[in-house]
Amino acid sequence: MLNSVVVRIVDFCARHRWPVILLGTLFMVATAGFDYERFSITTDVEALISQRLLWHQRQLAFAEAFPQNGIVAVINAPTAENAE
Repeated sequence: MLNSVVVRIVDFCARHRWPVILLGTLFMVATAGFDYERFSITTDVEALISQRLLWHQRQLAFAEAFPQNGIVAVINAPTAENAE
């Protein structure tokens, strides 16, 4: 059954090749225009996650209370002179 459907589709496309090529080209141009107008991506992690989620609100409050201003390192040594 599937074989006969595929054969009929291929036969139709072979008999009507120019309209099929034209229709495919028009479809390609239309989808490229749609993608150009509508598709966008953001790398802002805060914009990717909904602001209404409770855990995200807590995370934002934590980040506001304890801002990260660069890299922080904790050095553990018996005395300050031994720390490298």
